[in-house]
Amino acid sequence: MQSFENNKTITAVKIKENITESCFRNCNNLQEVIIEKGVKFLPPFSFSLSGVKEISLPESVETIGQYAFEKCGGLQIVTLKGKTALQQGAFYGCHALKEINGLQNADEIEAGAFCGCRSLQSVKLPEYMQDIKEYTFACCQNLESVKFPDALRRIGRHAFRFCESIAELQLPQSVEFIDNYAFASCSSLTEVILPPNITHIGSYAFEDCLNLQRIVLPVNLKTIGKRVFWGCDNLKQVVFQSRVPLYDRVPLFDCNSDVQIITSF
Repeated sequence: MQSFENNKTITAVKIKENITESCFRNCNNLQEVIIEKGVKFLPPFSFSLSGVKEISLPESVETIGQYAFEKCGGLQIVTLKGKTALQQGAFYGCHALKEINGLQNADEIEAGAFCGCRSLQSVKLPEYMQDIKEYTFACCQNLESVKFPDALRRIGRHAFRFCESIAELQLPQSVEFIDNYAFASCSSLTEVILPPNITHIGSYAFEDCLNLQRIVLPVNLKTIGKRVFWGCDNLKQVVFQSRVPLYDRVPLFDCNSDVQIITSF
């Protein structure tokens, strides 16, 4: 298919075959897109900066390429009907995106796939998912509910940073690793009880969680990064259930000299 990049007159399109990279990029007035069964791949930047408002992908679509729907400012609803892989930044900066149907069936979700989707309120992740990649849901300010899979083992750097509406973390028992800045600036968190099998918490993991008052660290924790609770101005209690060496003796927090440290080992 020929490229329509920067075309300002096209308003609707029906796609019956695979398209080229950036095929409909910056088509501001393109609002209606129908993708027919048989299309397998949406290449990088396919519809980035376009005016598409809703997209439904048939079972045949195996991969959504890098930044395919980047900054589609009017995109509100996405429906995935098959085991589709979402490459890096697939829906990056889709500020109006509020509903993702079928995400639990996705084959793969790469880094930054939904970064900056600030209207998104809830997500259900695939049950087999073991690794939430870096920046996957960063800057999703209205994200309130995340259904974590029971297979989850690792939460990547900045994965939920600036998710200001998450008020509760219900992490599965399978989680072992929380990377740097993973939950930084999650300002609605007030209490966090981490599951027992986590062995590592990265630097600044809960930085600037301004309303965090209490956190219970896991019993199997072996390493903890620097300044994990930096800027947590209302933190009142940290419970250690194991002996953990501090990162180069750098303090965990600068926030409140009256923080109560409780040890239960």
